[in-house]
Amino acid sequence: MYPTVEYFFQLFMATFPYWLLSLYPFWNRLRFSKPAALLLVFLGEMVVFAGIGLCALMGIPYKSAEFLFIPICFLVDIIAMKIQPSIILFFFLFIMDYLLMIRGIVFYLLTRLRNGEDFMSWSGFGLHLILLGATLPLIFYFLRRTANRMLQVNAPRLWRTFWLVPGFCSFIVLMFTAQQTPDSVGQLRYLFARVGLLFCCFIVYYILLSSLESMKKQALLEHQAESDAALLRLQKKQYHMLLQQIKDTREARHNLRQHLTLIQAYLRDGNKEALNNYITLYAAGLPGDTTRTCCANYAVNTIINYYEQEALAAHISFYTALESLPQQLFIAEPDVCVLLGNLLENAIEAEKDVPAKEHPFIKISALIRNDDQLILTVDNGPAKPPVEVHGNYQSSRHDGMGIGTASVKNIAAHYNGTARFQWTDGIFYASVLLTRPDTGSFPGSGPGSSGL
Repeated sequence: MYPTVEYFFQLFMATFPYWLLSLYPFWNRLRFSKPAALLLVFLGEMVVFAGIGLCALMGIPYKSAEFLFIPICFLVDIIAMKIQPSIILFFFLFIMDYLLMIRGIVFYLLTRLRNGEDFMSWSGFGLHLILLGATLPLIFYFLRRTANRMLQVNAPRLWRTFWLVPGFCSFIVLMFTAQQTPDSVGQLRYLFARVGLLFCCFIVYYILLSSLESMKKQALLEHQAESDAALLRLQKKQYHMLLQQIKDTREARHNLRQHLTLIQAYLRDGNKEALNNYITLYAAGLPGDTTRTCCANYAVNTIINYYEQEALAAHISFYTALESLPQQLFIAEPDVCVLLGNLLENAIEAEKDVPAKEHPFIKISALIRNDDQLILTVDNGPAKPPVEVHGNYQSSRHDGMGIGTASVKNIAAHYNGTARFQWTDGIFYASVLLTRPDTGSFPGSGPGSSGL
């Protein structure tokens, strides 16, 4: 027996809503335009139909080929959406559980009311549409809320395993309700198993997402603690600088008395030539004013001036290209201080023991793009290749992972951006891209400072 046109029509109407439902949560994260995504769905449906037709031609029960819908639908989602595959799978399993519940209720009602009439009959088709119409508004609301909450949590490693929880629940239920005989389908436990599967997924998804939000809050607190610790380190350094300035001021005041005494003696004796020579020598011996304005932002300028003096004291050439930074940034000043402090401190630490004949250098650049993105790069060299363990760099100052790079990554994630570190040909490139919080975009970033 071969499938009829009526069968293909009913199968299309029975599966097409689930194709769209699987794309709905991330409708704004498609790789292609929306018409192109719909065309991809249509092509996927045609592949399922082709599989059913091929099974019929080969004498294989073609209804078993209906299950091709599941892997092909998932493949279409992977191709169409710019989302981590494990997150897509997490949602896809919920959609499939919803499908199993709807089909289970339809099978049960057909068995009890229509003496086991086929699912692809007009009665089954009508019941299917009625159940979809009654439940889709709730499902749409749940998916939209869940997707928004998920995208606010940056936990790629957790998503790689979280899908196992709903997947295991689905597997257990299918093990006990796979038989579609009238005796098994017509029992209440079959109905309870299928409906309970979806409610179980609701509960599991709620608990998992609540846990993720708690982890997000904890991560924010840890980020705040790291920022406070970094600011405290900067304040301690500033305190020592103030102490040194006070000491230098006292010495200068003492020396000034001696200079004034000598100047008064020259004036009293009318020896203007000796006075002029003395003042010339004194002016030549005064240290120059090393502070400079590299940008309009006060916090950035202060941090840069401090670390520039640190670099020059270690015989490290220091270059800046920060003129494009405005007076007011969309980034909080504590985050700016921590970000720049960690990047420059790591760069100085890497270069301070490099011999002067090798010309160690640090170059920092910044660029504002489209008024809502800040690109920041810090390059230093020559540098030894850092030790990388599971995506994190080992500290050169102590045993264990470096805290500075982790703090930079946390700040970048807080501003929906990225932080990348790369060592190439003896030069270490650090690049950070930050996005204005209210834009809601998730940009990428390239390595090094080539974009500047």
